[in-house]
Amino acid sequence: MKFRVLNAERAMSYEEDARHIFISIGSPDYHGVTLPANKNRVSQLYLYFHDLDTMPTGTGIVLGCSKPYKLFTDEMAKKVWRFVNRHKDVEAILCNCQAGISRSAGMIAGIKKALGYDDADIFKKYLPNRLVYRKVVENSGSVK
Repeated sequence: MKFRVLNAERAMSYEEDARHIFISIGSPDYHGVTLPANKNRVSQLYLYFHDLDTMPTGTGIVLGCSKPYKLFTDEMAKKVWRFVNRHKDVEAILCNCQAGISRSAGMIAGIKKALGYDDADIFKKYLPNRLVYRKVVENSGSVK
């Protein structure tokens, strides 16, 4: 199985030769990318949430996030697993977010861990969103 973490710009032009599924992450106020046609893409899932690990407190603003803040939830993680489980025959799982550093890395690292693959390469190269990672791993067995 191949796993790819992409940023929004790269996702708009990425060509994958293997049969794959694609998870595209945008912010609630920016709905991400329109993926180009690809004959090898079996399906795609779009999710929208901010790149936050915890809900901000106080009255300060969070750079790059508009209120109301929307965190990654257990229900979103279950939606990811329904999607992944529905397409077990693919050869690759791709994921993008705006920068390709945090949310998509947390998603791919969590999926790799839950499927029994080593996720250390993701933590060495990126800064995975810990909330996304934790919820993807925790919810991996909750959906068949």
